[in-house]
Amino acid sequence: MIRLSPQLRAGIQRSTLPALILLSGAIVLIGKTDQTMFDTLRTGLSDAAAPVLDVVARPLGAAEAALDRARGLAGIYQENRRLTEDNERLLQWQQVALKLTTENRQLQGLLKVVPDRAVSYVTARVIANSGGAYVRTVMINAGTDGGLARGQATITGDGLVGRLTEVGSRAARVLLITDLSRRPGGRQDRRPRRDLGRRRRLPARPARRRRQRGRGRRPTGRALCRIIAARLCAGRRLRPVRSPASTDRAHAPRGQARQGGGQRGAGRGSARDALSTMALGDLTAPTLPRVNSGAARLVPILTTIIAAILAILPLRIPGYAALTPALALMAVYHWTIYRPDLLPAFALFAIGIGEDLLAGSLVGIGALTLLVTRAAVLQSRRLFVGRTFPFVWAGFTLVAGGALLGLWALHCLLEFSFINPRNTVFRMVLTIAVFPAASFLLGRTQRALIDGPRHSR
Repeated sequence: MIRLSPQLRAGIQRSTLPALILLSGAIVLIGKTDQTMFDTLRTGLSDAAAPVLDVVARPLGAAEAALDRARGLAGIYQENRRLTEDNERLLQWQQVALKLTTENRQLQGLLKVVPDRAVSYVTARVIANSGGAYVRTVMINAGTDGGLARGQATITGDGLVGRLTEVGSRAARVLLITDLSRRPGGRQDRRPRRDLGRRRRLPARPARRRRQRGRGRRPTGRALCRIIAARLCAGRRLRPVRSPASTDRAHAPRGQARQGGGQRGAGRGSARDALSTMALGDLTAPTLPRVNSGAARLVPILTTIIAAILAILPLRIPGYAALTPALALMAVYHWTIYRPDLLPAFALFAIGIGEDLLAGSLVGIGALTLLVTRAAVLQSRRLFVGRTFPFVWAGFTLVAGGALLGLWALHCLLEFSFINPRNTVFRMVLTIAVFPAASFLLGRTQRALIDGPRHSR
């Protein structure tokens, strides 16, 4: 087993999140340039997740059917009267239809008409939607095993709704006619790689000036420890202003630092020994209670996955797919504040990529949103730990507003067009309104599965 030094381990942890953010941005640009690159991966993941989504979506369908029956019981008397009148009219038209059918057969026999070939249909059920305001696609639980093929039209009782763009063995994706970026049957949907790469080339970003070496650079933990130790006087020790659980950094009082300016050499050795462990602990990451249970350590990751799956489940609410609350964003915000050690950046990257593949959106954009949110919350995490819920809710309002508006601006940039921000604003308001309920459930889960076993000991 290779043991890494604390400095190297801290450096790897600090560089992991920026590296994954850059990787997500690169995947977004590559996927926008060549939209057929991730088709195989998306189709395979859709086939694997179709049984799970079908099972999860069935309780929602049963609940919606129960609500329809409850609404039907309220007007059952008026419905019976209307059906009785319709039945009387149908009996009158039945005689007319029989007479016309006999005449039609006689005329077809005289003209020797060849009957048209019957049209066959494949019936499927929607098991997932896009879960966003920018991509309008749905996933159905039928594929090549049921006779489906790419390019076939998809209809409902109201008429044409779209066509099949990705077909697997057990699941297929339908591109709706209301999609903003890819119109069914249009030139952009046929995806010519050569022309698409030439037209969709993004403008070059201006090069940034490199900062001079040694200026404006934040000192590392060990260097900051030497600076503080050099300014302490003999016989005095470093005392943190706040407790290690509520802050990420330790500070030295200014008065003591000034008094120790003239006696640098006397207390340097003892202060360095006293501060060596604190520099690596308090100056890099907050001290969090250790969780020994393996199942409890997976709770943040599992709850974030469940939130991502709930966001793509279909509901029979008009316009719900475009206004779906950002449930995964709520889970990332909660766990980054209270248990950031149990929700690593690699897990967020995988969850975001999986959500993009299942929702049919641009690959990498979900992972980029979750990782940037984690980075923003980590910078100000010490301001929310131990605070009341209204303060935490206000922080989430800023985070959710920035994330969703940034997502809207990114889609406008990638599409080279101005997208109406109305759906984005409504989705932001709905996300902020739903956050108290989600925070309550996540908090109860944390106290029951993570903090409960620790306090019982």
